Amino acid sequence: MKRGIMLIAAIGLLALGFWGCESSSEPSDGNGTPVYYPLNVGNWWKYVAVEVDSTGTEKPETQTTDSSVVIGTTQLEGKQAAVVVSYDSANATVDTSYLYADANAVWMYRGKNSLKLGEEFGEIGAEVEIGWIKIADFQVNQWDIVTLDIHDTVDFQQGSKLIFKTLKMMGRNLGTQSVTVAGQTYQAVLIEITGTVEMAVNFGFGQQDVTANIVQRTWYAQGVGPVQAEDRIDLDMGIAQRFLGATNRKLVKYHVTF
Repeated sequence: MKRGIMLIAAIGLLALGFWGCESSSEPSDGNGTPVYYPLNVGNWWKYVAVEVDSTGTEKPETQTTDSSVVIGTTQLEGKQAAVVVSYDSANATVDTSYLYADANAVWMYRGKNSLKLGEEFGEIGAEVEIGWIKIADFQVNQWDIVTLDIHDTVDFQQGSKLIFKTLKMMGRNLGTQSVTVAGQTYQAVLIEITGTVEMAVNFGFGQQDVTANIVQRTWYAQGVGPVQAEDRIDLDMGIAQRFLGATNRKLVKYHVTF
């Protein structure tokens, strides 16, 4: 299930068929410091994803697998980006994202993207252009990711219009935690990204303000990459709140070299 405004291209993943949990050594930034997201060509990760209800209870019947592989590199606006091809088994979709990482941080290139509100809204969205954004920082406690004035209007249901106003994203480093997934325990840094999209629905006879609130928490293990992630999206409609969806992901297999 794809719900919500995807602040970060979730770690969707391409199954390779030769899973093995291994790392021949800890990939480094060239100075001997291990990176938190080793993005060398050929590295791959496989995750199990499951939907979560509004109380935080997982729904086992929704379990799927995500997988990704680094297939190459390309130059994008001053950075040597890793080209990561991702596969989402729930939707049988393949996606390509562009990432850059060193010992201090992880960046994602967002280019021109559509902020989609999910199947409840008919997959409508606004086009925005962002560029490189820092999605993880292992040196600071908090940072601003992006603030955008969108000012885009799209047709909604039964003649009404959805007005996109602003997008704001912020990151926080919540420190190192012990995380156990697939029988292995990692010392992982928890990165939390919060985002808000201010909108309004114009019904022709009146207007209702709506805020989409998104939270994404990712645990990064040095020399491995993301080992666990949680995301959730809710709508604040002033007089009412609406839970749109949540997903948990856990690493099950990976292969990294340098």
